[in-house]
Amino acid sequence: MKNTKRIFALLLAMVMVFAMALSVSARTEVDAKGSILIKNNESVQASEKTFAAYKALDLKAYYDDNGVISTFEYSVPASLVDFYATRYNLDKEADDFIVGVTDGIKAEADLYAFASAVADAATEEPYTGTAVTGGYQFTDMPLGYYAIVDTTTIGDYIKPVTAI
Repeated sequence: MKNTKRIFALLLAMVMVFAMALSVSARTEVDAKGSILIKNNESVQASEKTFAAYKALDLKAYYDDNGVISTFEYSVPASLVDFYATRYNLDKEADDFIVGVTDGIKAEADLYAFASAVADAATEEPYTGTAVTGGYQFTDMPLGYYAIVDTTTIGDYIKPVTAI
């Protein structure tokens, strides 16, 4: 009995030593905003158009212990959960729901149609930007994955939605 207690105490001490040797690091979320620049090219003068950006996925980024961004984590905006569950035939309560969503987005054959569908499903106001020299720019946007649609008004009607 005495030997059992000693062995147990020795094992417990070893576990504590190893546990204390492990570095515990808390993830620190990056508090950052981003921007998107749509550049003019030979066929499209983005600076002469208007666009709307709809958040398709939220993104959180985290610093490691050295202050380097090392980890990213996507999540689905609450207003688009039902949209993705229906579009990709997913169980929105499943633990791997976000994996199914990101896999579905990667497999989209027509990103223009996808962006238009996100714009139609979105219930939040889109982000707008401004024309700048050489293009059109969105600034001070939360990190995320965005569907951007052309909302240029021509005359008295709005041009059919096209996505970038």
